[in-house]
Amino acid sequence: MKKNWVYMPKISYWIFLIGYLLLAWIYQYPRIMFELPQSLHQWRQADCLSLASNYQGGNDFFEPSVNYLGRDGTGKTMSEFPVIYYAVGKIWRDTGEQICIYRGLIAFIFFWGLVAVMRMVE
Repeated sequence: MKKNWVYMPKISYWIFLIGYLLLAWIYQYPRIMFELPQSLHQWRQADCLSLASNYQGGNDFFEPSVNYLGRDGTGKTMSEFPVIYYAVGKIWRDTGEQICIYRGLIAFIFFWGLVAVMRMVE
């Protein structure tokens, strides 16, 4: 039985990395990393940055808040997975608010998710 594909475990990670970086370059991700919230979901991007910013200000891990204070005047809200926002907030405390840090962390998590899918398929 003839195989239709070639399995090369020693270089498959390199091919994947080069492909990932090439697509990131084609879609201009190095430029997008430093831009303000934009496009269709700019409200979501702004909310995520607001959560991280308020963690930088000293909020407790279990008390996320956004800049919009709401009816009660506290800004307290709920978050689906506050670990990311909390980590970015703590990094921002040392580096200052830089959007590229948040987007870089998200890209890092996405990359390792793709690596996990690739390994599962292999």
